[in-house]
Amino acid sequence: MKLAGMSATAALAATALLVGCTPEGHDVTTLSLPDRADYAEVSVRDYLDLEHEDFSSSIGDDWVVMSEPDPDVLRFVDETWDGDVDTAGGSGTLSMRYEAVGAGATEIILRYSFQGTIPVGVNGDPLIITVHVRP
Repeated sequence: MKLAGMSATAALAATALLVGCTPEGHDVTTLSLPDRADYAEVSVRDYLDLEHEDFSSSIGDDWVVMSEPDPDVLRFVDETWDGDVDTAGGSGTLSMRYEAVGAGATEIILRYSFQGTIPVGVNGDPLIITVHVRP
């Protein structure tokens, strides 16, 4: 397993810290989008959340899904916003949730932009997240 800028051992430890649980008992693995993590491993019936904290669409933050994952492996569930919608420039947490529906591997390709412009450098590169779903 590899997360951007981490060894395999460090990535395993970091991912373990990012696993939660739903009220129904399904695990939720969360990847932080600003950290540009590029790998996740989940089990069938569990969830993968892609989160960007301190996100503000009112000032121009945006994540665009350029390529959806294979729907036989990972299914988009919803996108949520937890923050102050009444404050111009206010920030919150954007979360995109996917459900693991079948064993296999797939990719999600995202691109970040700010005020309609793709940033120069690594933050402007497409973010390719490889997801392995265990049976």
